Amino acid sequence: MKPHSGYGAGLYVSGPAIFLFFLVCLAALVVIFWGVRRQEALVILGERARRRLDQGRALPTLWGLSAGVLVVAASALLMGTHVLALVGVLLLAAGFGLSGAGLAVAAWAVGDDLAVVLGGDEGDTLSSLRLGLWALFLTSWLPVIGWVAALLAVAGGAGAVLEALLTRRES
Repeated sequence: MKPHSGYGAGLYVSGPAIFLFFLVCLAALVVIFWGVRRQEALVILGERARRRLDQGRALPTLWGLSAGVLVVAASALLMGTHVLALVGVLLLAAGFGLSGAGLAVAAWAVGDDLAVVLGGDEGDTLSSLRLGLWALFLTSWLPVIGWVAALLAVAGGAGAVLEALLTRRES
C-alpha cells in the first residue's frame, strides 16, 4: 500500500500554521484591548507574567496545557447543547485570547534570553518581543518538533498569564 503523498508536507506546514494561528489570536487580543482603551492593563499583565516565567517555566507550562485541555473540552461540551452553545463559543474565544497572550509572554521571554546569549541586554521590550517571535517562528519550521515547541512555548506563556491573573498583585 502506497503511503499518502501529502503526509510529509503536513509535517512541515503544521508548525508554522500553529504559530501563525497563535499570532492571529495575539493580534485579535491587542485590537480588542486597543478598542476598549485598556492597553495599559494588557502591558501590566504581560510584565507580571514575564516576571513569573523568570521564576521557572515548568509549572506555568503545566498550567497552560491543563487550561488548554479544559477550555477545549468544556467548549466542546457546551457547544454540544443548544441552550449553552453561545457560552461555549465565548469560552473558546477567551481561550484563544489566552493563547495569544501566552504567545506574547513566551516570545518576550525567549527574546530576552536570546538577547543575553547574543551579547546584548534585556532592556528593550519590543526588541525582545520581535526577536522572540522570529525565533519561535523559525523554530516552528522544524518537522514535528516545531509545532511541539510552539505549543509548549504558548502553554508556558498562557500558564504564566493565568498565574499573573489569579495571584495577588505585588506591591
